[in-house]
Amino acid sequence: AAAALVAATTVSAFAADAAPLADARDRLQRGQYAEAEELYRAALPAHREAATLGLAKCLAATGRVDEARKTLAETLAQGDPAKQA
Repeated sequence: AAAALVAATTVSAFAADAAPLADARDRLQRGQYAEAEELYRAALPAHREAATLGLAKCLAATGRVDEARKTLAETLAQGDPAKQA
């Protein structure tokens, strides 16, 4: 019973943690670029790679291609966070 509770809590925490990315992707797909950009920026600390990619898509879609490239380049330059731990 304890293991099931831990598993349910972990899944619930993961789903809540990923919710901002799902909402941002939904906004991006609907063409709501300003809202998606805000959500992706808020998700950067917890989901750096996925949020950066989504943010770059928003920037490019609104004609801010240079800013999108810079955002991607900066994230790539930082390297893999898993290897830095």
